[in-house]
Order: sequence, then C-alpha cells, then structure tokens
Amino acid sequence: MGWKTYCFTVPLLPTWFVVTDPTSIEYILKTEMHNWVKGSHFFATFGPVLGHGIFTSDGPHWLWQRKLATHIFSVKGFKRYISQVFAEHMDILSSRMAAAAASSTPIDLHDLMYRFTLDSFGKIGFGVQLGCLASSDAKVPFAVAFDTAQVICVQRFTSPGWRLTELLNGKRSQLNACCSVIHGFAHDIVQQRRELLAQQQAADAAAGADAAAGAAKTAAVKEQQEEEEDDNSAQDLLSLFMAAKGVDGKPLNDKELVDTVINFIIAGRDTTAQALSWTLYELLQHPAAEQQLLQELREVLGPLPPLNSSSSSRQAVHPSYEQNLKFAVRADTLPDGSTIPAGCQVLYSPYVVNRSKSFWGPDAEEFRPSRWLSMDSMPSPYSYLSFHAGPRLCLGQRLAELEGVYVLAGLLARFKFSQVQPGAKVDYVFSTSLPMMQGLAVTVQERE
Repeated sequence: MGWKTYCFTVPLLPTWFVVTDPTSIEYILKTEMHNWVKGSHFFATFGPVLGHGIFTSDGPHWLWQRKLATHIFSVKGFKRYISQVFAEHMDILSSRMAAAAASSTPIDLHDLMYRFTLDSFGKIGFGVQLGCLASSDAKVPFAVAFDTAQVICVQRFTSPGWRLTELLNGKRSQLNACCSVIHGFAHDIVQQRRELLAQQQAADAAAGADAAAGAAKTAAVKEQQEEEEDDNSAQDLLSLFMAAKGVDGKPLNDKELVDTVINFIIAGRDTTAQALSWTLYELLQHPAAEQQLLQELREVLGPLPPLNSSSSSRQAVHPSYEQNLKFAVRADTLPDGSTIPAGCQVLYSPYVVNRSKSFWGPDAEEFRPSRWLSMDSMPSPYSYLSFHAGPRLCLGQRLAELEGVYVLAGLLARFKFSQVQPGAKVDYVFSTSLPMMQGLAVTVQERE
C-alpha cells in the first residue's frame, strides 16, 4: 500500500516517529495500547488548560472517567432530551440567520457554529444555559481564552525551550490569563450545578418530611418536581461526575470537576463546530453537492444519506484533529517493522491518513460525498481516523453526527449562504484541532 513510518528529531525533544500505516495505528491504539500512553510530556504541555481530565489521563484514572461518561448515553430518554435541546437552540440560531438575511448583514458562520455547540453542550453536558447564541457580544470571552490557550499549548510540541521562551516572549503570562478565564468559566458551571442540585435535594427532603407526617403533595408540586427531575437529574455528564466517587473512593473536589468540564467542552464544542463549519465551506465550493443535498431534503423524511455522506466527506478531508501523539513506555516493534525505542513519541495524523491516495485513490483530497454512497460499509476506523479509534474511540460520535445532521438540515432547508468573497480560501489555525483562521464570512438569503 506504500505506507511508511518516518523518523525525525528536534534537539532537546523526544524523538518523533510519524506512523501512517493503519495496521500499525491499530497496534498502537488497540492491540498494545497499554504500552502507548499520553505520558508526562503530554501532560506538561496541556496540563495547565486540561488538568487531569480524560484527554490527558492514562490508566485507571482515564478508564474510570471513560466508563462513567458512557452512562449518559444510556440514560432513559437521552435521545429525546438532546433532540429537545437541539430544537431549542436551532430556533435561536435560525432567528439570527433570519435577522441577518433581512438586514443583508454578513455573518461569521464559524463563530455561530461555535456558539451553537457551546450552548447545546452546556445544556446536554452540564445542565446549564450559557446564552452564547443569544448574546450580542462580538466575542465570547471564554471562547477567545480557550482558543488562544490551545494555540500556545500545541506550539510547545515543536519548541524545545518553551519553558524559557514563554517567559521571555510573554506567552506564559498570556496563557496564565487565559487559564484564569477558562477555569473561572468552568468553576461557575460547577457552582451553578451544585446550587441546583442542592435545591433539588432540599425539596426532596422537605417532600419526604411532609410525606412522613402524612401530608399529601398537591398535583401541582408533583408535576413541578417531575419536570425538574426530567430536566436536571442524571441527564448530564456533570451530575454523573458529581454523584460518583473517584478512583480513590472519594467524591470529586471542585478542581477535578472543573477539569471534567473543560475536557468535555473541547469534545462537545470544538470538534462539532469545526465539522459543521468545514462542511458548509465545502458545500459553498461544490454547488452540485449542495443541490443534491437540497433535493434529498425536499423528497425524504427521516434518514438523509447524502447529508450524512457530505459530513463524512468533510470529516475525511478536514478532520477536527489533524494529529495525535503517544509515547512508548517500553521499546516496541510495529507491524510495519519499525522499531520504536522507549520514551520516543509516535505521531499519527488523521489529516494524512484520511487523505492517503494509497487507500482512498487519486482523488483522496477532494470533497466528494458520492464516494460514501457507493461504499458497502464504512472503512476501518484505523484508515478513517476522524473519530479516533480503539478503546479511546470518541464517546460522542453518534451525538456529533446527530447534531451535525440536525443543524445542516435545518439551516440549508431554509437559508442559502454565499461567501462574502466568493471562492476565498480559508486557512487552518495550527492548534489542538483545525479551526478556521479567517472564520467563514457569508451573506444569508431566505430560500423561497
């Protein structure tokens, strides 16, 4: 197939091995995953922002977080609940689009997708209303700080003297200021949830005392409590983590809960917002694909194959994470024959693997939704790494896909978008994921 493993060194940094062979990637992510860890170097790089959350953890601490987080997807009524959340925030998003269309005011679709996913995941993941979509602020302070901090952290991987240079160029002070905003935002979410849970517990205790005294609850009180329980109890990740005991058998403290919130924000906000933005961008560059999608929207109720294929094609060409790293605990030999010494780092890139002409053919770098419609089955996750693979496979893949289809169908059925500068190239930001450097400036029209 022509797959190769490359080796290069940067002075004062661990040796890098870049792996492109899907079989070797499966070996690292699944077969021998316990030998390939995030490691101390990764934690030193991202720890100031992400703390000890699921993205920086290994071993029992990672496994405990992973198992607990999976519970949210089996909560009774979860799919109905998230559909309600999406509908609620789609109404707000559509109102902003309609206002932009009526006033002929250009908008930044990339920014609005970030606001939508942050608001939606704030409700689904943490049970709180964040109000970013409804805000008239030009920028969301948390978002600015979060995005800036990720850029600074990821630059550390290629800067051997970052501990010194950040002190000299002011990046350390900038990062500390960003972390203060990020952690303050997450701490406020935790406190809001604690207060709400305390109110529920007080109401339950009062109701229990009344019942013990023989007092009957009124139908109105019962209905109110049932609605509160339906909205707030055990339907969000934060409630699950608050109610759980950690690996040490103790309840999580505020710092651990803040780490949890921040890690799940990067999963629930960044990746889906970028997926939506890049899909809309590619549809603007490929009018025929957009027309095919619109025709399907007009004809079909229920599953929308071309819509899903457009999203999959976007994921292949513009994966939300361009690269990922693991460190070798002990020396190992990959299936392709490459020997990796202990302590070295392996880089595997969804961006590279998803665009490999050896696997996908000569048009691998093209946005071509029809590619996915002709497949009998999805490719191996190790040759299509957009949602990672193995035991660390993205927990929210189905949620992200549902959200993506929901938003794209809702927007494209009602609105037509045009780039402010037709055909203008949109570049990536070198960050943890692949956000748009210039945003996505568009004009909006209501469809007839």
